[in-house]
Amino acid sequence: MQHTSLSDEDLVSQIASLCLEGRRLVARLIAYLIEVEDRALDKKSACSSMWTFCTERLNMSEGETSRRLNAAKLVRKFPSVLGRLERSDVHLSALRKLGPYLNEENVDAILDEAKGKTRSQLDEMIALRFPRPNAPTVEIPVARIVTTTPATAGAPPPPAPAPPAACPPRVEPLSATGVLLQMTMTADGYADLKRAKELLDHSIPDGDTVKVIERALRTLVEELEKDRRAKTSRPQAGMRASKPGHIPAATRRDVFARDGEQCTYFDSEGRRCESRTRLELDHIQPRALGGADDVSNLRVRCRPHNLHAAEEIFGKEHVATRIHCCQQQWIRRAGEKRRHVGPSVTSDVLEQATRGLVNMGFGASAVKKTLHAIVERRDAGEQPLPELLREAIAALT
Repeated sequence: MQHTSLSDEDLVSQIASLCLEGRRLVARLIAYLIEVEDRALDKKSACSSMWTFCTERLNMSEGETSRRLNAAKLVRKFPSVLGRLERSDVHLSALRKLGPYLNEENVDAILDEAKGKTRSQLDEMIALRFPRPNAPTVEIPVARIVTTTPATAGAPPPPAPAPPAACPPRVEPLSATGVLLQMTMTADGYADLKRAKELLDHSIPDGDTVKVIERALRTLVEELEKDRRAKTSRPQAGMRASKPGHIPAATRRDVFARDGEQCTYFDSEGRRCESRTRLELDHIQPRALGGADDVSNLRVRCRPHNLHAAEEIFGKEHVATRIHCCQQQWIRRAGEKRRHVGPSVTSDVLEQATRGLVNMGFGASAVKKTLHAIVERRDAGEQPLPELLREAIAALT
């Protein structure tokens, strides 16, 4: 039967039935997404995450994916939420708002109270249950007028202006060759930018900010490629002998070049994972089972697929245990390093040195890195301030 031939009552009735059926289908979809993640089917489908699986394999929009994965996370934590979705007691948008406030003790009470509420009513409910302090009043001047008045003896200083609200960076493509990038820098970052302009005045005499930032990014990319991909403009002809467990730089370069700096995982239908981030070298024959560190036994994998391969060979529990042990070792080493370095460093000396070097025109970030390197290399806290400054200036220049 065509919907145009339905009576008004039947049309409204069928719409209500479709809405109810749609909500039940959403609840089933949430349950299925949880099962997909439990079986690691997103990884087996050549996707590096559930987000990629939903957007690329299931063709969900980013908004749909965000709401559904958020609901799946809450259902995994609070199983009763799934029944509420099926009964239309709560919808995905409400779960997005309420999720940060839910815990084992209040989940039922909050969701009972939220039933049938609109977005504004949910905001009011959250404000009543979880009140926040009043926002500061900020006056926006029409014009900036600078006046000097004599200070009154004993009068308190004027209150400091409220800090501006954080504004997220804005990135917007404008054309095939131009992209709008709008952001707010920190004071230290801007000091580094000014210092970079001064040092580049021979090659960028007009101090064009865009040219300076693009050149800085090129330098950063080259540094990261050297560090992460072992790239170099002058590779050595022969391969140095390396200690066991260490992959030589030449081998790293060859493997990343061969695999095109992209994850090499393929699913059963021949689709390749498209991830180019969080890339790692993975042993085809695991090193723990006698695998070698040569090019033929190495491949590029994104971190999720590298982890997935290890879990398939050694089991999830064993991999989780090894990861936990490595994390604990890292935390323990970091704590020992802080205990070794911390007591010998005089914070006042470092603070004075930092302030003095910045006032001389050196970039704040470069100053901090240099002083940190000196501290790690020797007992900087026992040094007199002039000696510490001389060593830092020599390193910075």
